Amino acid sequence: MEANLIKSGDNPDITKERQQATFPVNKLA
Repeated sequence: MEANLIKSGDNPDITKERQQATFPVNKLA
């Protein structure tokens, strides 16, 4: 799943935020 969040056009900081935000979202879902 982490590979899907990472995009060549995204900044490393944004990618980290997405990864951190995705885990709690999955738990809530």
